Amino acid sequence: MLFLFGEDDIRNSSASTPQILFDILDFMSALDCDRAIHLFSREEGASSHCQMGGLAYARPVIFRWLNHALCGGPIQRRSGASSKETIIDAFKRSGGRKAAAKARALVEAVEVI
Repeated sequence: MLFLFGEDDIRNSSASTPQILFDILDFMSALDCDRAIHLFSREEGASSHCQMGGLAYARPVIFRWLNHALCGGPIQRRSGASSKETIIDAFKRSGGRKAAAKARALVEAVEVI
């Protein structure tokens, strides 16, 4: 399963309360399937809901993941801990330490692409 987030999704409308963030992270952690997560940044121009601010960025991520999931093609991963830390920091800004801890556990268990 592929999860796409924009920085502004996490901070604004999609997660208006910390509890929503906790529930999202708990749901993703509880799934018993392969999971991948991608965070679109403001710097990329794709931080809006469903990446409406940057569909040109969203499509390649989605199609590369589909190629991997359906055809066994290579998955392009973001390199190093910085991408994991970026995801953790995005959740921490809106949900505090508890969200950061849940996000840290999640990114260690999933593919960060």
